[in-house]
Amino acid sequence: MALVVFFSFLLLLIGVQGQLQECVTVQCYSSAADCTSNTNGVSLAAIDCCNRTGGGYISHSSLAAQCGACVVVGFDQTRVHIGPSDAGRRYSFTADVLLSTPGAPDVTDLDYNISREPAMPVDIDDYLSSDFTGRTNCWLPERFYIGYVSRGNAVALQPTLSFNYTIAVETGWYNPPIPSGAVLVYKLLSITIDDIDIITVSLRRSCTCLSHSPLLEGSSAIARVERQIITYEAPFEVTVSLERYTGPLTGDEAAVGDFDLFNFTEQRSIMFQPTTAYHFQFDQPFEHVTFFIPRDNIVELQEVFRWRLSVNDSRVRLDPDTQVARLDNRDVFGIGFKDLHITIREGEVAPLTIKQIGNQTGGVDIGGFPEERLTPVQLKHISETGTSGSDFFLAATAPRFTYRANNTLNDTFTPITSFEDNVIEGNESIRVIILSGGDNVVQVQREFQTATITIIDDDTGVLSLERGTYDMIENEGTVEICAVLTGGVLSTDTEITILAEDNTARFRSDYSTHGIHSVLHSFTNKTCGRFNITNDLISEQLLENCTIAIIGIFPENSGLTIDQTPSFIRIQDDDQAEVRFAMGQATFSEGGGNQSITVILGGAQLSQSEDVEVYIDDGTSNGTSLGFMTFGTGVITQNRTVVFPVVDNNIALEPDKLYLLKLRNIGNIGLGNPGTMNVILEDDDVTQKLPEDVTVQCYLSAADCTSNTNGVSLAAIDCCNRTGGGYISHSSLSAVAQCGACIVVGFDQTRVHIGPSDAGRRYSVTADVLLSTPGAPTNEVRDFCWTISREPATFADVTEYLRTPVFSGQTDAFLPKRFNLQYVSYGNELALQPTLSIHYTIVPSSGELIPSGVVLVYNHLSITIDDIDIMSVGLELQCFPFVEGSTAVAVIRRKLIEYEAPFEVTVSLERFRNPYLFTAVGEFDNFNFTEQHSVVFHPEYQFDQNFERVTFLMSQDNIVELQEVFQWRLTVNDSRVRINPNTQIVRLDNRDVFRVGFKDLHVTIREGEGATLTIKQIGDETGGADIGGFPQNRLQPVQLVHTSGTATNGSDFLLNSTVPRLTYSANNTLNDMSFTPITSIDDNIIEGDETIRVIILRNDNNVLQIPRDRRTATIAIIDDDTGVLSLERGTYDVIENEGTVEICAVLTGGVLSIDTEITLQARDNTAVCIGDYSTLRIRPTLHSFANRACGRFRIRNDLISEQLFENFTVSITDIFPVNNRLTVDRSPSFIRIQDDDQAEVRFAMGQATFSEGGGNQSITVILGGAQLSQSEDVEVYIDDGTTKGTLLGFMTFGTGAIPQNRTVVFPVVDNNIALEPDKHYLLRLRNIGNTGLGNPGTMNVTVEDDD
Repeated sequence: MALVVFFSFLLLLIGVQGQLQECVTVQCYSSAADCTSNTNGVSLAAIDCCNRTGGGYISHSSLAAQCGACVVVGFDQTRVHIGPSDAGRRYSFTADVLLSTPGAPDVTDLDYNISREPAMPVDIDDYLSSDFTGRTNCWLPERFYIGYVSRGNAVALQPTLSFNYTIAVETGWYNPPIPSGAVLVYKLLSITIDDIDIITVSLRRSCTCLSHSPLLEGSSAIARVERQIITYEAPFEVTVSLERYTGPLTGDEAAVGDFDLFNFTEQRSIMFQPTTAYHFQFDQPFEHVTFFIPRDNIVELQEVFRWRLSVNDSRVRLDPDTQVARLDNRDVFGIGFKDLHITIREGEVAPLTIKQIGNQTGGVDIGGFPEERLTPVQLKHISETGTSGSDFFLAATAPRFTYRANNTLNDTFTPITSFEDNVIEGNESIRVIILSGGDNVVQVQREFQTATITIIDDDTGVLSLERGTYDMIENEGTVEICAVLTGGVLSTDTEITILAEDNTARFRSDYSTHGIHSVLHSFTNKTCGRFNITNDLISEQLLENCTIAIIGIFPENSGLTIDQTPSFIRIQDDDQAEVRFAMGQATFSEGGGNQSITVILGGAQLSQSEDVEVYIDDGTSNGTSLGFMTFGTGVITQNRTVVFPVVDNNIALEPDKLYLLKLRNIGNIGLGNPGTMNVILEDDDVTQKLPEDVTVQCYLSAADCTSNTNGVSLAAIDCCNRTGGGYISHSSLSAVAQCGACIVVGFDQTRVHIGPSDAGRRYSVTADVLLSTPGAPTNEVRDFCWTISREPATFADVTEYLRTPVFSGQTDAFLPKRFNLQYVSYGNELALQPTLSIHYTIVPSSGELIPSGVVLVYNHLSITIDDIDIMSVGLELQCFPFVEGSTAVAVIRRKLIEYEAPFEVTVSLERFRNPYLFTAVGEFDNFNFTEQHSVVFHPEYQFDQNFERVTFLMSQDNIVELQEVFQWRLTVNDSRVRINPNTQIVRLDNRDVFRVGFKDLHVTIREGEGATLTIKQIGDETGGADIGGFPQNRLQPVQLVHTSGTATNGSDFLLNSTVPRLTYSANNTLNDMSFTPITSIDDNIIEGDETIRVIILRNDNNVLQIPRDRRTATIAIIDDDTGVLSLERGTYDVIENEGTVEICAVLTGGVLSIDTEITLQARDNTAVCIGDYSTLRIRPTLHSFANRACGRFRIRNDLISEQLFENFTVSITDIFPVNNRLTVDRSPSFIRIQDDDQAEVRFAMGQATFSEGGGNQSITVILGGAQLSQSEDVEVYIDDGTTKGTLLGFMTFGTGAIPQNRTVVFPVVDNNIALEPDKHYLLRLRNIGNTGLGNPGTMNVTVEDDD
């Protein structure tokens, strides 16, 4: 604050004494009179007033005198800047009167004070070697000096030293005053001095990014900024920025441009901070800055850009200030096969299409990879069954890739051709892979690298066994089996495996060859082998068979159909075993006990054990079995016995009993002689007691009986029941009484059956004389003491049937005798306990004597009692239908109750008998209605066995049918088990369907023709009411639907979607159904081939099935209309300044029905895009029914002198939409551009004269007119009459703005020889290229002698 006050006071003092600083604003006048009268004054800075022509007169409010003449006092230099390049330099300064107004007084003799501000700068010794600090009481002029240091102190960026030298008149009382009428204007000297120590900053090649390995798109680039290792005092900021590269490039490089997403305004800054004195050399010696290199999705050459270094402190040197960086492309064209699976037939060609996968772009018009440098990819056949050269041909190199209009890759096509060889090979496959070409910008995607081509072999054949049955006798030993090939031949030997499988004949016992491997030689159709048959001397069934079938071939061949239908080898047995009774007849006595019956096996050995049953043929269906005997496979003869039971019933006079014994279940054993056996059983009993059912001779009177007159044969009880009674004669009666009166003794009930419905019921029984012949001693007999017996006398669990006590009999009973039995009223929850059977009989006690002439006929009482607990079973209800070919499961569920006896439940198939409700399973359904399946419910498993399942295979009959029904019937082998329900209706859904589809999947017609489609049956399923199948009148027609294709319904074709109904043929399959639903329209328009895709859909028919591979038919309409699209002219001439050129495409041969966009693409030749023309492509529209479309390409008027004619090409590269009937002529046309610019080079003057002593001189050459398109080196030479003259030198004119001046030295040598004549030189220009020669085009130089 004190300094400011003092300086203000000093200015005021100076002003008062006629002194002003140079920058003070004054009123300035041209004369003293104007100043005094304040006329014509202007406001100016004091120094500017003094600088007026003739000087000026100053008026200022601070002056003591109102006006004064201007006198400028100051230094001969105003501003001096001293820097490191001035090292050791000495500076001289003079203070003096610099200018004054004419007539102003002389002020040089005044006392002046020269001072420095600041008086003592800091560290001035680091800047100056000699110093001047100021001087007092000096006179003008005053000279002084300062010297800059010659070397530094190794500390950089010390502050710039700034100080001023000022001059002023000393105004003390002892100093001469400033003359009146003078105004002193002071001009100061400003000096700035930079630190002589310099710090240098540079960009260095970082090991991570600036090394010789280039950067990579999408990564981070790191620039390393290094400083010089030196101590420095001031911070400074260094900035690294991105910059376009404009220098020379190799053929493999391009400059980063507009398409690379680079932000060239992007920059990164870092601050270097001064360090402490102790660590200056090692702190912050370098810094890194990072830039993200964008990825632009463009496939490119290696690119170049530049880093530029700048600093915010001018004292810091940059060396170098730029660095070239190379950038490697990371984007590649991903390619692969468009179709990975292709199917063709023999003789057809498969187009292998290689397409771009992804959206990367390229091409020079967007700064991308040049099209002409794309190298073709290679194709390689690597594996599979097809053989190159014999089965197909494949070119190893695919056509070169080209670019589309959108700069992606066009698809490229390579054909693979299959050969028609007429050999049954089966379908073959080829695997082809893509290998990358020579450049690294095309990358094959692994998942699209491999294509599989399947070649469908149309040559077929059937391999089958020659016969269905081979008959032979066991002792013939072998049988020959042959396989035959029909329909074609094989090119290689094929091994055929024929395998035998057991049927009734068994391997090793009946035949010994399990399989044979027979070779069918190439180009033959038959091969044979032999199976060995075993002659085993064992009696078996007469005919046994095994099956043989072709089970495989080697090598396999998919084109060869193997008929694996088995054939039969039928073996006739020549051995026979026989079984017979040991005797044909035998007689046994009733009292002789059980007898043995012997059966003998003879003849051949058995092949397996046989169980032979001996039974009595009693006229019933099964007879009475005596038992089984087992004959083994051992030696013969074998004897076996079975017991014939003989029971003595103690009933006299019985007739002989005759029994016929037979053998059954003898299997394949022959029946020998005797094959039956008669057994006679004689009665040896004599008695007066007869059972009620014995047959007697019955008479109405004793006399008839004695005389054997009028007798009839009756059962004893029936004889007694005759009116008036009857008299009985029987051979078993004692000899005492050959005849006797009948007395029937027994029970008032004969047979009683008690069951669950009789729960709690009480039964009363009376034993008495039931009836007798009149006159017989009835009362005497009634008075006997009788014995009533029960058989069995005791039995278990009687309390579970009858309430106790239970009458068990009486030994001293008197007639009539009554006793009671009562059935239980509820059960014990245990079902199927055994049925209880008891008998009550009555006979006289042993002491009673039957009167003579009496025959007692006994009537016994038989009682059967069932368990009151009931077991029930039933079929579970089926809620859904079964399906043909599946397994139908019947569920048998029992009542949940404990039970004691096992029982067998049988489920059998049964026809359904109500056709009015359902369609019943009939004769055509392959059902075996004798089939039945049984299950046994066993009390051992009763807690786990609540239900059982039986299964039936529902046969599939290959007949398309309505839903059908049949019936399951349930039966049980135990009458005590109730069945509820005993039948179950089962619904059966049809599994067979009619599979229908198009007979021809591809139909080709020409415009105006109709397309006939045929729907055929695929398979051999049948139908029709006559075989129980689906009725024809219920078949619904299929639907025909147009789904897709390039043709349009209504304009390109007419569609009749009505499809006729399907019908049956004579063999109940479907007839082929042909119809013409499509008629194409002949429209005479160039459309290209068009397609129609139609599909068939079933309606509500669930009996029709349309396989997917036969569902769609494609109709191709061949368009006969053609045309050619081409450019109108081959060459278009244009002058550069015309701006545009019109290019037209013309259509010949026809018209198009829709607007078509045509892509016209330009390609560089000698003219280049952006430099010579700016339109890369145009897309004019060829309107419908027109034949010409035009567009304009822009030509650059570049004001650059180039060769007279340059050209680029234009061609049609694409049309949209594509039309395959339109031929596109892609031949290029040329646009030839005539350059209208001319650059001229000339000498600056046509003549010059130099003095010999004047030294070397400069010759100036000027470039004018237009800019250059490239740098030109122009040569200046002296035309001295020789071939090349004398070269003075080269000068390079660049591509920058004009005019440009360049100089070359003309050497002038002083030879110190006097009175020489003048020397004359003719200067010319050469190697000017396309640059014109202006005026003057030569220069005359004269050198004068001055010696």
